[in-house]
Amino acid sequence: MVMDSKGRLIMVTDEIKNNVIVYDKSGKLLKTWTHDLKSAHGLTLSKEGEVDMLYITDNDGAILKTTVDGKVLMELPNPHKIGVYEKDQKYRPTETAVGPNGDIYVADGYGSDFILQYSKDGEFIRKFGGRGFEDRFVQYDPWCYHR
Repeated sequence: MVMDSKGRLIMVTDEIKNNVIVYDKSGKLLKTWTHDLKSAHGLTLSKEGEVDMLYITDNDGAILKTTVDGKVLMELPNPHKIGVYEKDQKYRPTETAVGPNGDIYVADGYGSDFILQYSKDGEFIRKFGGRGFEDRFVQYDPWCYHR
């Protein structure tokens, strides 16, 4: 759930009939809309200038950038379709984050544990992380605190 710049509470659901539910601060239902996502999971609010944008993450692989009224502005490419993942690697994204420059980071938390980075225009930049001892500890060295 996120709160937009107008103070509305916006919630994502995995109910196909209403993937997004919008309430006012008092809890009054304002509207619902859907993109028929069966496993909608993550919701991120980002600002582009003064305009609120939503990033909706579906565990089945879709990442949609929409207006707060539900108009789809962009869908990020699936890493299998652009050759970033091997055929046997699972892709089950869980959440997104948007950097100060607009780059979009996708956490593949239920799949192969990678972080995928895309430009603000949806172009793939890189992947990092993943499964295995070395990948998990590349960013964090517990011994550096004991020296």
